[in-house]
Amino acid sequence: TADYETTFLTTSYVFCVIQTIDERKKIKVITADTVTDYAVEEDLSVTKNSIVTEKYLEENGYATEDYVDAKIAAIETIIIADIEARLPDMIAPIVRPVVIEEIDNMIQPVDNQDISDLFDN
Repeated sequence: TADYETTFLTTSYVFCVIQTIDERKKIKVITADTVTDYAVEEDLSVTKNSIVTEKYLEENGYATEDYVDAKIAAIETIIIADIEARLPDMIAPIVRPVVIEEIDNMIQPVDNQDISDLFDN
């Protein structure tokens, strides 16, 4: 069974929530910068998990979602411009021989007599 949560607010701007579930205590400590979860097991062992806030990440130089999105957009723009600049040089050696071969196949060799016959008629 679960007891009702107990909430504490201290003068140091720390917010605590305590919950008891089947002899286990769960404690959530919230400050301006972090959220920390503690679990106290029946054998009195304690586990701790901290969740940092967006403010903490910004103050400590971590990348925010907007920053990462802006960097990805900039990189995509650079890559697209680079590909557009290089594409003609990359494709020409592949396409040119194929086009020349196709043109050669379309043109039939003629001799001088064939050309003369065209103008004599």
